Formats: sequence, structure tokens, C-alpha cells
Amino acid sequence: MSDIKDIIAENIINLRKASGMTQAEMGDLLNYSDKAISKWERGGSTPDISNLKSVADLFNVTVDYLITPHSGDDVPVPRGKANGLYKRHIYITVMSILMVIFTAIALYVVLNSLAPHMPHKWLIFLYFIPLIMVIWLIYNSLWFNQRKNYLIISLLVWSVMAAITVHISLFTEGFVPWFLLVGLGAQAIIIWWSAMGR
Repeated sequence: MSDIKDIIAENIINLRKASGMTQAEMGDLLNYSDKAISKWERGGSTPDISNLKSVADLFNVTVDYLITPHSGDDVPVPRGKANGLYKRHIYITVMSILMVIFTAIALYVVLNSLAPHMPHKWLIFLYFIPLIMVIWLIYNSLWFNQRKNYLIISLLVWSVMAAITVHISLFTEGFVPWFLLVGLGAQAIIIWWSAMGR
């Protein structure tokens, strides 16, 4: 049994390296931690059959290829999802976030020229931060390590709380942000949800 573990481990290492991926990048594509990938590559554990199929699909090889010994020169250049897909996903995510930032800047410029005496135009940037968090959360859920969603959701909650607090405090004298307790409650739920997810 240790032989098959070693064969699978060596094949995964060779395919991953031929793709130019790190263990973390491979883990993100498979929704696993880099520690799980490292354990597979050390032969400490073997992916179950569904994970073995996911690994095979990732590198555009068969499951049979993964469980068969190969020489070092026999490693195919991956043509499947692994070949540049991770970088494309990062590119799309960053470009989407930059588009939101560009939109906020454009809106600020338009407001500045149409209503130069309008107070607090800079609040636009504060309102766009939660939108950036939503976009990051969507792309992270689709393509990257979903364990990071708890962090992104926390940032989303606190960016909304910050936007509301700053907005109300600018227009209301003597404002006491008691509703931030809602943010603390939401954060406690996120931490509990994260612990349950593990």
C-alpha cells in the first residue's frame, strides 16, 4: 500500500512542478489547504477517489496515469485547468477590483465637476470598499481557497459598519455608534461559523 502512495505522491509532485504551481496554488484550485497537498506529496495520505479524479482533471491526465509509475522524462506538460488557469483567475479578480476603484474615481471626478460645493464627496470611496469586498468574496468562492471567505466576510461586515458610522457621524451631532454592537455580534457568528467549518 505504501508503494501506491509513493507512486501517487511522485506523480502529483511532477505534474505540479511541470505546471509551475506551488502547493498553495494547487490547493486553491482544488479547494484544499497547501498542508493537504504537502501530505499527499509526502505520501502521508492519499487523495480519495473523488479527489484523485479532481487531481487528474486538473492536470488533464487520467486517474490511471496518477497510479502508474513513470520515469522523470515521462511527465506530460499539463494542458488542463492547471496550465495558467490560476493566474487567469487572479488576473480577472484584480482587474474587477481595479474597475470598481476606477468607477469610484470617475464618479468622484464627475461629482467634483458637476457639484463642486457638495460636501463630503470623498465618502464615495468609503461606500465602494464594501463593494470591493463583495467582488473579492464572489471570486474567492468560485476559484480560490474558500477558507479565506471567513476573513473576507469579516472585512465586509466591518467596512459596512465603518461606512455607516462615518456617514452618520458627519451628519448627526453627538452620535454614539451603538449599532457597532451588531458588528460585534456578526463577528462572533463568523468566528463560530468558521470554527464549525473546520
